[in-house]
Parts: sequence; C-alpha cells; structure tokens
Amino acid sequence: MQTSKIATLLYPVLAMAAAVLLLGSQAGCERQSAPAAGATTQTATQTAVQAEAPEPESSLHSSAAATETLRWQEGRDYVVLSPAQPVAPGLPQGRIEVLEMFWYGCPHCFSLEPYLQAWEPKKASYIHFTRVPVTWGPIHQLHARLFYALEELNRSDLHMAAFREIQAGDQLLTGRDVPETENLQVDFARRHGIDPDAYREVFNSSEVTEKVRHADELVRRYRADSIPFVFIHGRYATDAVHVGSQARLIELIDYLAAREHEGQ
Repeated sequence: MQTSKIATLLYPVLAMAAAVLLLGSQAGCERQSAPAAGATTQTATQTAVQAEAPEPESSLHSSAAATETLRWQEGRDYVVLSPAQPVAPGLPQGRIEVLEMFWYGCPHCFSLEPYLQAWEPKKASYIHFTRVPVTWGPIHQLHARLFYALEELNRSDLHMAAFREIQAGDQLLTGRDVPETENLQVDFARRHGIDPDAYREVFNSSEVTEKVRHADELVRRYRADSIPFVFIHGRYATDAVHVGSQARLIELIDYLAAREHEGQ
C-alpha cells in the first residue's frame, strides 16, 4: 500500500486520534468499546471463588500442585476465554503460544516491557512468544506499522528504543498526517542506523500492511479492549491488574503455559 493510500484511509481522524495518546497515562490504556467479533471472557467478579485449603497430600508433587492452584485463582488472577481461540497456524506440536497485546503509546505497556525482555531469554523452550500491536484507531495502526517495519528490517532490537522515544522523549512518532508521520519515523530509523530509503520502502510495503491486517484480526478476535494484556494458548487471558504486579504476571504466564503444556 502506497503512502497516499494510507493517508486517504487515515488522515481524516489522525489529528483527533493523537489526543488519545496524550490521555493514555490517565485513561489506563483502554478502548471505549469492544470489537464486535471474537472470544468473550468472564469478569473477575463473575467468576472469582475462594478455594478452601485442600486435604494434606501424600506426595510432594501433589502438595506443590495444590499450592500453585491456591496461589493462582481463575477469575481473580486470570480469566478463561470462551470460546477458546485458535493458535497460530503451523505452531509445532508441544509449543505453547503466548501473545502480548500492546501499544507504544501506553505507559503501562512501557512499564511491563523490561520484565518481558528479562523473561524472554529464560522462558521455557516450549513457549512461543509474540508481541501484537493493537490497531484500535489511526494512531495505533501507524505505531503498528513502526513495530512491523522494524521487524521486517531485522531491527526488533529497537523495540524498547521506540518505547522510550514515545514515552520519555516527548516524541509521539506520529504527525498531523501520514506523510509527516512517515518522516518522523524515518528520522527515528536514521538516528538508529537504518537507511532512510530502506525504512520508507518497508513502511509502505505490502508485507507490513499484511502484518497490520493480521494484528487487527487478532485484536478483534480476542476482544482486546485494554492493554497490556496477555493471552496464553488461546485459552487464558490476564494482565498485571489482575495479579497485582508485573513480576507476578510473568510468574502466572509461566504457570499457565506449563499447565497447558502438561495437558497436551
């Protein structure tokens, strides 16, 4: 898709959408209305139950499992998706898919990112972790193009740099229209060692357009109305709000992924 076509689709509401970014830290990175299609979830107040202490187990393994069950409560720490969602096509048997939905303009996503980056090298080998940028509106879609352009250029190492530029650098990397946005992102890429022409080509490429389209499909299917949110193998959803901290969220991801892996 060429820049002019992107501009035709996005320009009419881009200026208004930019205001959403400035409100992100106050609004909690939520979307006002849910997409029409996809999975539904039960709220914590609908499903939370207080488990009673189990009877003493005869084995250490059973005791540890019971402790974990008590530590993590469905409805309080995570919700079960109904219906469960399909995982990525071609995912090898035995691999567990973990999706994080995020937005560069979300301060909560920015706060979670260091925990995810510390976890990635140590996560279980069977976990297949994928970041998915939300596509709620024009500004989100343009940030999604930034994410996927960096990925196409094999510069995903700049993911945190993009976060810092937007969250701490007083630069949204979006402008009054799509051409200005492209120029701002080209300048960001240039300052981090990427050829400006290479970035422009990839930013407007069909490959990036297709990845943004697929991200939009996932966001709609999972009904991702707040971020950051994590989905484990199409069956569970959770976030730091549910569990109380980013560190506990990482622990819960490991627990749910391991439980799903053991059940395969």
